[in-house]
Amino acid sequence: MLDILLHFNWTYVSVVYSEGYYGENAAEQLQLAAASSGICVGATLALTRHTDATRTADDVVSRLIEINAQVVILFTHLEETRTLFGAVKQQQLIGRYDVHGSWLKYHDYSCNFSHISVGGQWS
Repeated sequence: MLDILLHFNWTYVSVVYSEGYYGENAAEQLQLAAASSGICVGATLALTRHTDATRTADDVVSRLIEINAQVVILFTHLEETRTLFGAVKQQQLIGRYDVHGSWLKYHDYSCNFSHISVGGQWS
């Protein structure tokens, strides 16, 4: 993921992650690597399955709007990705973010949400 950020010369990114080992560990590792490469991680926001997932996704999208996020890195499970992209669509923000994450390899993602992720990349 760091290679993608460096390739496109993105120096300010936001991270959204699923709570739990996968998301938390990936977000932490990216923050460490980004800091040593001169990339600022402006916000690190958690999504959870244990509460009202739609409300949590709406809160995350609202926070991304507040900080004027342009590049968003997702370390989320497919279920949280669907919920988050649903919130983006609901708030009519399609095309606003350059979203990247490892879930882009899933056929289900590309069939249902490819219109939201303008610059999505495989990672």
